[in-house]
Amino acid sequence: MKKVKFIAVTVIGLFIGTGCVPEKVYETVENPVEIYSEEFAVRGAHWASKSDASGPFFECVLESPALARALGTAYFDGIIMVYLFLDYDSSAETQIPLPYTFYGTDGRHGFSISYVFDMMADGTVGIRGYPSDGLNPGDQVFRVAIARIVTD
Repeated sequence: MKKVKFIAVTVIGLFIGTGCVPEKVYETVENPVEIYSEEFAVRGAHWASKSDASGPFFECVLESPALARALGTAYFDGIIMVYLFLDYDSSAETQIPLPYTFYGTDGRHGFSISYVFDMMADGTVGIRGYPSDGLNPGDQVFRVAIARIVTD
């Protein structure tokens, strides 16, 4: 029995001693990281009403020369995030990463709206809103953030 305990303690010690010690993967940064960030104010009139097999939705396209340049270099080797601002420009401002679903009420009826984004090869970002009540999402502010390791 003592031999079994000794072997078990030894094996556990080996696992803890070799497998649970974090390795330093990056001692130095060999390649710099390029960061792009831009805010886009989308007004109610910017949303286009569309429909597909999943049902009705609203879509807007975010575009700028800086976004096109950033997406052009990061389309295949970057990280792209889109955030929706809640309570924009207030002390309660919050950035929520997409996809995101907001649940609310008008006091009598509940509703929801889900937001998703698509990164396009033409250097734009498409935002789709799927409101449960079919109403235009109205004025919203989004932020696109892109990180890319510079290898060239």
